Amino acid sequence: MSDNAQQELLAHLGMLLAPLRAVAESEFLLRDMARSVGWDIDEITGLPLAELQARLNEFVNSFETLSGLIETPPQTLSELGATSSAP
Repeated sequence: MSDNAQQELLAHLGMLLAPLRAVAESEFLLRDMARSVGWDIDEITGLPLAELQARLNEFVNSFETLSGLIETPPQTLSELGATSSAP
C-alpha cells in the first residue's frame, strides 16, 4: 500500500472506471453491455447514439487525466482539489 492516500484513491477509481472506459472505446462492448441489461440500442426510440458516443469520448479523455494523476499523484489534498479545476 502506498503512503500517498491520494494515489490510492485515484488508483481505486481507475480500477472502478476501467470497464466503462472499455465500453466507451468500443461500440461492440457498448452494445454488449446494453444487451446484458436487456436493452437493444437500435430499438430505443430517439436514442441519440452520436451524442452518446461523444459523451463517452469525453469520459475517455477524463479517464486519461485520471490515469496521469495515478502515475504522478498530487502530494497533498490541496493539490488534489486543484486538479479538478484544471483543464
